[in-house]
Amino acid sequence: MKIYRTIAALALATAFLLPGCDNFTGTPTDQVFLDEHHAANENDIVDILGVTGTLSNTVNQKITINFSLDSAIDVDSITEALTIRNLSDAANLESPYTQGSAIPYTIEQISGAAVTLDIDLTSASADLIELHFDATQLTGRNGTISLDTDGDGVKGETGDDDYYTYLSVTGPATTVSVGTTRNPQEGMALSFGGFSASGGATDRYTITYDRTYESATDTSDYKAKLDGSLIIESYAPATHSWTAVTYTSTYNTGTGEFIASFSGSVEGTVYRARLVNRANLVTNAAFMGYVQRYDMDNARVQYDEIITGPTAAAFTADALQLSEAQQNAAFNVSVISGNGGRGVAVKISLDLSVVGDRGMNLETITPENLRIMRTTSAGFVEMPWTLSYQRTNATYPTVNNVLVLTLDSDYVLAGSFFVLFAGPNLRTLGDEDGTPPARYFGSPTQMIGYGPEYTGFISLNADGATL
Repeated sequence: MKIYRTIAALALATAFLLPGCDNFTGTPTDQVFLDEHHAANENDIVDILGVTGTLSNTVNQKITINFSLDSAIDVDSITEALTIRNLSDAANLESPYTQGSAIPYTIEQISGAAVTLDIDLTSASADLIELHFDATQLTGRNGTISLDTDGDGVKGETGDDDYYTYLSVTGPATTVSVGTTRNPQEGMALSFGGFSASGGATDRYTITYDRTYESATDTSDYKAKLDGSLIIESYAPATHSWTAVTYTSTYNTGTGEFIASFSGSVEGTVYRARLVNRANLVTNAAFMGYVQRYDMDNARVQYDEIITGPTAAAFTADALQLSEAQQNAAFNVSVISGNGGRGVAVKISLDLSVVGDRGMNLETITPENLRIMRTTSAGFVEMPWTLSYQRTNATYPTVNNVLVLTLDSDYVLAGSFFVLFAGPNLRTLGDEDGTPPARYFGSPTQMIGYGPEYTGFISLNADGATL
């Protein structure tokens, strides 16, 4: 029986934050784009916390819209953005409810971040009404922010960021029962079953698509799209390299199960699976009123994503590579700046018990081997830096035990999100007596999605520092 040394959703990265962005939890590096929403402050959006109302088909009915306080909603934009509609049954279960006539309303009261509407529901034609907020119209802070309902960091997108909600109305004789609600953010849900042995000469990797959308079921064939996205690779420890594995596949339109089968290998072979071209993973038809996507983030370049990876135990043979824990312990990272937030630098204090009493190999501390990335509205960009040293260890007074990476003089500390990456060509000098020996950083098992020049890099955290 083969043993697959794999983990689900390999955590590629730990990272550190600058002020104003303290909610990062160490998800895979490629997911930083989604989790941080390409913004230094996640409150820079209009946020609808909920819509409530106990309604009947009569006059003077009240609907309350609760916004976040940070939304500072532009009240005048509500009537431009919000349409309330009567509904009726769709033609079939797969289609969204049929939209009927618009129902007029007025803004009655504003209390903090809560807005109360007055609505006459004597014309309600059925027991369900739809409230639709147009993301291109709803704004806050004097028109400077808007909805980012799909969480991709691009605000006010037509359709993608629209907000729908539904309220029941008592009294009408007609019941809405055929069809689905509208939801552009429902998404195409894929789950990854990982590697398994089939009991014969063939092994497999499984992906399952949850095909249900309320009362609708997607019966399309997604074999071609998944074939175009899934890459399976095997690892060669001797050369720290990955080789693509040829597979054949099947897709069951009745269950949504995709199975990639490939030739069996010797016990202990390490595999990883990753997705490319994620933007192509979309439904073949509209569900809940919209074509649904696996990756809701269409604001950035679609980087590769590891969906299953090997355990660290599979790579203990290379004694000269620092473990991930050792790499994080070796660098005590902080950020310093001068007056007005200028003169920004990343300060790295070395733990000589990890890297050795001779410190780092200074010739390897280059922008190619040690990279700083920060968020912008378009994703991560690399930050150039210049290097200087400090000697503060009394026991080893000649060792440059503090590294200072100074950013461009025009850069102002602004609470952006930073990640520090170390590659396999970043090396220590070790101890004078050879214990520990000269060793290297990075991780040949990792594939970080910023392009081939980042293969083998690892992110280093700040050891709890407040940055």
